[in-house]
Amino acid sequence: MADRCRYSRRPDQCASDQADELSRIPVQYFLSGRLVYTFVTLPPIALIFIYYRDYIVLPDHALTYVYACISMLMAAFMQFFITYSLAMMAFWILEISTIVFIVYSFEYFLGGQMFPIDIMPPAIYAVMKWLPFYYELFAPIAIFLGRLQGAALVQALAIQTGWLLLTWAWANFMWETRPRPLPGRRRISKIISVVGNPAAFQALKPPAIERDVL
Repeated sequence: MADRCRYSRRPDQCASDQADELSRIPVQYFLSGRLVYTFVTLPPIALIFIYYRDYIVLPDHALTYVYACISMLMAAFMQFFITYSLAMMAFWILEISTIVFIVYSFEYFLGGQMFPIDIMPPAIYAVMKWLPFYYELFAPIAIFLGRLQGAALVQALAIQTGWLLLTWAWANFMWETRPRPLPGRRRISKIISVVGNPAAFQALKPPAIERDVL
């Protein structure tokens, strides 16, 4: 892509192609990371399931598996869009590790990774159900275990769908509003690449003003 764009007569179209190619890279990294994490954690989890197989009760209804898979898929996309939006903040902020730590802390505590959310008082639990962190982990598990049924199941899937669309829209907004290279810099870079001599950049600078030395 870089060699083809270097001698292209349509730099704007080439820049658009580069942006499209760049937009696919986070998806590849996310999927590859999830696959590696799955292959690493799957063997010990399988051993635990085999050891405690007498105490594991699976759902009786086939639709429970369908709803759980749909919720888990939406949770995966929500996690990707949130992570993508956090990464895009690097265009404006030099150090984003603090923001990432804060958001991930909310995910651990409000997403059900530290403790079951439904043990909280009813008032707090009702508020936590409207937050996106609830649908990143706890909601798919609650659906699979049969804790969410009937109207509660429909409400959970509807709210999760809303958060999925909202996180997608925000991630798309972050990508579309990212800072872009200035046209002047793009023209200078093109001149240097065509000439093939970095010293040609010196010719673009205005002559230095000599000062009289007393």
